[in-house]
Amino acid sequence: MGGRESCRGLEKKRTFQYPSPFGEKTHRLVNFVEAQAVAQELGIPNVNFWTGYDKPSFDLLLATLKHSTLESIIRNVALSNS
Repeated sequence: MGGRESCRGLEKKRTFQYPSPFGEKTHRLVNFVEAQAVAQELGIPNVNFWTGYDKPSFDLLLATLKHSTLESIIRNVALSNS
């Protein structure tokens, strides 16, 4: 679909403001394949999915793993098992 931004998963961050007691939360952009189908169904150019976890430390762990060698090891294992 036109207008969809391309980036590696979990790289891009955005801050969202939620009502009290939740406040401000940071989420990461996730590239779900369902985004294109949802956008088509809604008749809009694109849909973005943002995700975050209750513990900021877990988000940090995911970001760290994303940029480490461990990511490529996990990807290679997953691809070899499919």
